[in-house]
Amino acid sequence: MGVGIGCLGLIIIAIIFFSALSSGDISSGLIWFCIIGGIISAFGGLIIDAKRKGNLSAELVKKMREILEGIENFNATQEFFSIDMETMIAIDEDNKKVLIINNKIENVAQLSQTLNKYDYEYKIYLYKDILQSEIIEDDVTVTRTSRGSQIGGALLGGVLAGGVGAIIGGLSGSTTSTNEVKKVQLQIVVNNTKKSFYRITFMSSDTVVSKNSSIYINSNKQITHWHSLLKIIIDIADKEDKKNTIQSINNNNDNKINPSNVADEIRKLHDLLKEGIINQEEFDLQKKKIIS
Repeated sequence: MGVGIGCLGLIIIAIIFFSALSSGDISSGLIWFCIIGGIISAFGGLIIDAKRKGNLSAELVKKMREILEGIENFNATQEFFSIDMETMIAIDEDNKKVLIINNKIENVAQLSQTLNKYDYEYKIYLYKDILQSEIIEDDVTVTRTSRGSQIGGALLGGVLAGGVGAIIGGLSGSTTSTNEVKKVQLQIVVNNTKKSFYRITFMSSDTVVSKNSSIYINSNKQITHWHSLLKIIIDIADKEDKKNTIQSINNNNDNKINPSNVADEIRKLHDLLKEGIINQEEFDLQKKKIIS
């Protein structure tokens, strides 16, 4: 809207200038009027547009915060609103839950024009349902961390071969060496067949941004923090799986495990070993308990 007003002002000034030029009735005063008027129109339009976007962003933050505050048994200890106002993430560290609010309407523009383009829904996930966190720059993976015990296949089974599996294996895991970037996003894969992943935008620009710029440095600092938080969450869930598996094996040993189930128990241990959740010494110790 602001840009449109600024352009209209420039068009009017151009008409006045060329009309005076064609009639030969042009003076230095008129020239200065056109120059100053053009500058005011251009910057005035940008200021109006920036103010409008600021007001819209504030309204959208208010809408998402109302959703957050209306959820029972969720105490947000950390939260982040994406710069495009499409998504919000919050963590309840006391109850080990992650909340993600996202816009159901798919918007192409960086920040759509009106409130009716935003219809938010939310979903709460337990720590164990966060399967993967991934930093993406211009649709290329920079780094990722995954749930070893679940992505091994035992928990999700056939789901991984379809939607979630395609997301997990769909992008390159190698670090990309570029000095400029347009978009920086955090992709989170969750244990949900209806919506298997979310993308949270930390930086978005129509033109490339240097990685030495303050815009990129600040967004990189924020996204690294959240990626590290999710890595901690994933590690906590993996350790809990390890604890539960070993406890199950110990209970089975106390109850004299059925010989037909020995192979299944060893296979579980082998999955934990393969994913790095237990070490070789722990594997050997628990295997000995099973077969003894």
